[in-house]
Amino acid sequence: MKEFHTKTCIRFQQWTGQPHQVHITKMGHNCSSDFGVRRDLSVQYLILGDTCWSEEKLIYHMGRILGLQRRPARMRSLESWTNRPPNGRSFDSVTSEGSGGLEQIDAVRAGRIYNCSSGTDPRKGFPSNMSCHFSSHMCGFTSKGELQWELYPTGGVVFTSKKEGTEEHSGSLISPIFHSRNMRDKGNGTGCVEFWYMTQGYGIYNIKVLQRLLSSPLQVLDLDTTPVILQWHSGDLVHPPPSKDNDYLYVSSKLSTDSPFTVEIEFTTAWGVIALDDLSISYTPCPEKHM
Repeated sequence: MKEFHTKTCIRFQQWTGQPHQVHITKMGHNCSSDFGVRRDLSVQYLILGDTCWSEEKLIYHMGRILGLQRRPARMRSLESWTNRPPNGRSFDSVTSEGSGGLEQIDAVRAGRIYNCSSGTDPRKGFPSNMSCHFSSHMCGFTSKGELQWELYPTGGVVFTSKKEGTEEHSGSLISPIFHSRNMRDKGNGTGCVEFWYMTQGYGIYNIKVLQRLLSSPLQVLDLDTTPVILQWHSGDLVHPPPSKDNDYLYVSSKLSTDSPFTVEIEFTTAWGVIALDDLSISYTPCPEKHM
């Protein structure tokens, strides 16, 4: 992925609920990849078997699914190449792979296919803001801690709960990794996370918005060693009694977007439930009317 980031305008980002995605998985012995982005599919698969983990093969198959890789010259004379399976996949990476890393002609093709006029800089408008309504999935967010977050059975919100007790327990909802802001776009490096929450239960609870700043969007995130910045803290609050209306409260917190980052929402309680909805992360400051 770093090869594409360095030589083209293409950027890989973790899935946050977009209508199309590429799912990369390790399975079997050989390699399998579609050629080109298919808008008729919500998910395309890049399957990497045991023989696929050299840099050359990884770049080749990522290039295929992006529609960049040319047909290898040594394959053009083989009849089997013109009789590919109807799904357009290549299952023999040993004979169909390109040579070496990403070639200059493919970098040029990337700029043409993806309408980039900025060389290796990302297109204007990338990265874009993210909004999640938790209608059928968690937008790539994951759960950490003793209190596990999950989709409500009827959809629409994500929640976590702690049964009656006296000891406090915590659980965090952790975002995918977001790219740093595009320096070509206007902005001062201040972003915003917004969400609505509702609690039910008794006793004390608190909510924190935490942020981790990373060195690269491709960094392998270690939650235990990556420094955490506290961006917002509710302080200790008392659970309101269960309400017929299940009133939601609004939270907005500033974020730093000059570096790649993740956002973590931590809930601590001895007994209670919290539900989150309409969570958004943007590369512009929080709306003044809510601040």
